[in-house]
Amino acid sequence: MKRKYRIISVMLVIFILVLAVTGCTPGQEPEKTEAPGQTGGEETPAPEPKVLRIGIASAGRTENPEGSGEYVDDNWATDYIKENFGVPNNIDVQFEIIDDTSSAARQNYQLMMAARKAPDLFYVTVGSVAFVSNLAINGALADLKPSLDKYGPQIKEFLGEDFIETYGTFFGNLVAIPGKEEIPAISHYWIREDWLNALNLEMPENFEAWYEVMKTFKEKADVLEEAGLTPDADTVVPYAMYHTRYFTDWERIVTRFYPPHNFDPSREEYYIHSGYGTEYGKEGFKEGMQFMNQMYHEGLISPNFALDSEQQDFIRDIVNGSAGSYCDNLFNGWGPEMGDEVWHNALKKNIPEAKFEWCHPWTNKYDGVIRNPLDSVVLTYAFVPVYSEAVDEAIKYLNFVVTPEHMVNIQYGIEGVTYDMDPVLGPILKDEETLIEWGHGRGGREHVMLGRLPDRTWSRIQRSGARTKESAEYAERIHEGIESNGYMRFPLQMAGIPEKAMYEGGLRTPWEKFVASLIMAEPGTFDEVFEKGVLELESNGADKIIEARRREFQLMTSIAD
Repeated sequence: MKRKYRIISVMLVIFILVLAVTGCTPGQEPEKTEAPGQTGGEETPAPEPKVLRIGIASAGRTENPEGSGEYVDDNWATDYIKENFGVPNNIDVQFEIIDDTSSAARQNYQLMMAARKAPDLFYVTVGSVAFVSNLAINGALADLKPSLDKYGPQIKEFLGEDFIETYGTFFGNLVAIPGKEEIPAISHYWIREDWLNALNLEMPENFEAWYEVMKTFKEKADVLEEAGLTPDADTVVPYAMYHTRYFTDWERIVTRFYPPHNFDPSREEYYIHSGYGTEYGKEGFKEGMQFMNQMYHEGLISPNFALDSEQQDFIRDIVNGSAGSYCDNLFNGWGPEMGDEVWHNALKKNIPEAKFEWCHPWTNKYDGVIRNPLDSVVLTYAFVPVYSEAVDEAIKYLNFVVTPEHMVNIQYGIEGVTYDMDPVLGPILKDEETLIEWGHGRGGREHVMLGRLPDRTWSRIQRSGARTKESAEYAERIHEGIESNGYMRFPLQMAGIPEKAMYEGGLRTPWEKFVASLIMAEPGTFDEVFEKGVLELESNGADKIIEARRREFQLMTSIAD
């Protein structure tokens, strides 16, 4: 059954091509005319298909579904692309796995680039902007603008020309097509509403009230245990945290101490320190970290957060009822129709009265305004090696996969067979038994690259985990609340500077250690720990990135003037 759709489609396409070449309709004899290049009845051979190699980062080549004979580089979605894009355009589309075991894809891709054997089209997520920048500064990427202007009308419509130019241009050339992130809102904060009710506390609406609630959760843990709302008073964690690899846990607390000019995009302060490994230079950062250090020693923060790199303790505390609140990306933990594996649902199985509710108390110290960090508006970067002979074909491919019909089919399968189209929720997959019976591996973002769904609202609903109209409306209210008065966490205008490409990768480990050590610093040692950590960051290039951003900002403002 696996190849039935494929064979029928290929036969149909071949039949249509034969009719087109011969000029016949069914039941007609072909006309006896000589085509250009024919002499004495000889036909000119059809041109050889142009090869387009597309790289897919994947940790191995696992069969999915099991027993189907389908893989990430060979499944229903790749067949669909070959039949509906490759055949009509005379392009031989080849999908190739680039080993991503232990996050090695970028390194492997660079080695392939050096050997001039890399695929014609590859993409990385926005977190790898330094990788793209480094390729660009070394002249390793093709200029995509001529091909985009000729073959990318749907790309321009889907993304917007200004968006493409702003975020795909590195060092003066358009060398990447940026995918668009439909949900820039991050850092959703949840609090145990049942704990608030049990302790006669109001939902905190400002930072001071939130801090008092955290202290009360700790002080009244025995009351919560007696009410059956937590398994053990001694294990109560008012604010659950995990590893400092990301900004998520500490950002909402620390940025409360930032003066308003830190968020003003017309000022230098907004740009020069906003980034991984350089945030320490912002006014208010040290004060905010001192406050977190205070919370840590008051027992309000997960005691072993610095070691919890895989979120195991973090999730355990949420699910078993020990965590009073947490902050994580998007709707992690929520999804009322998503089953028992979702954190909030698993918690309710353990403690039926338990209920997490969204909370938004992050008022600024100086003006009381809640400012919300937004992640990058860029989702991915798709690019082509400078030596590729298939730049036009790569753009044609990207243009195909962002066409609404194909964008949905590649990821969801066949309407009415594997998914139904809901006017509010978008494409909804059938039940698991139906998918198993279908027997194919569906596609994903590795094939679409530039977006998730053609309708932004559908994307937001799908990402939230909502599966009913009511939960979708609830999720959208949260989206809108978090996106209001937002500021971009890392200004992408600074993404292309050479120093960022050179040094940012080496800042990851010392930065994680720096943040964790500040939160856990022993009393009386905070200043010493801070100074030592800054020295280590600057020895790894943080100061060079800051100075480069300062120069870039001054250049930007001089051009604007």
